[in-house]
Amino acid sequence: MCARGERAALTTSQKVTKKEIRDIYRGRHAQSVVAAEYVVYIGEVQQGGVVNFAKPGKRVVDRIYPLSTRPYSVPRTVPGFLDREQELGAVGQALARRQLVDLHGPHGVGKTALVSQTLITLPPGSFPDGIVYLSAGHDGYEDLLQELFKHFFEIERGVKVTESDVRRYMTGKYALIAIDDANNLGERKAEALTGALPHCAVLVAGSDQQVWQAVGIPLGGLPWTHAVALFERSWGPVSPQDRPAVEAICQALNGIPLSILKSATIA
Repeated sequence: MCARGERAALTTSQKVTKKEIRDIYRGRHAQSVVAAEYVVYIGEVQQGGVVNFAKPGKRVVDRIYPLSTRPYSVPRTVPGFLDREQELGAVGQALARRQLVDLHGPHGVGKTALVSQTLITLPPGSFPDGIVYLSAGHDGYEDLLQELFKHFFEIERGVKVTESDVRRYMTGKYALIAIDDANNLGERKAEALTGALPHCAVLVAGSDQQVWQAVGIPLGGLPWTHAVALFERSWGPVSPQDRPAVEAICQALNGIPLSILKSATIA
């Protein structure tokens, strides 16, 4: 067997035994073996490894190709965006300096709306390598890495991208990466992901702050004037007689936009 990081000699196409596979995952020796006509490459084996196959004479790196188009992926815009001028300015200024930004606040407070507004109002050409929005709400960490990578590179079928691959290939990319629902990643994974994007501006959004070395921007409820305007958007014009009651509802809901819209729908 060969040493860690080297490729097994292509002199035979012997079968791989179960014991050899167990030994590889236990980290006892090689990271690649010959299996039939393929070379098996196994990634870092700590809490699990990524296994890739390549034809003899062809490395996994040869199966990754840069895309010719610059990615541009943003979430659906929110019509009639209300308030948030201060937070919008703070986020935009930090991203323009290629800083990490952590936008956090309770569920329904409008984090995704603010992320969307930030992305669509950036000056043209701010990020020459593109803008990508991703949600960590449903995919696991490895799937999120794969999805992010596919915005910039074409990957041959069967290749699984690792965190090390992302760091290596994304070095020198001056893009903006927005990760919504980052609380589903947890602090350790969120920080690892931002660390794998050394030259990108990164905006993460979640219920709680996840990246502590980032510029933290808390997002609270709407001021009552904007909260009432949001209520009227769904319910209709509020009469002077009803305005005190509507203001009381908005204050009781702490100005949370989603809660206000739900309340106006059933009122």
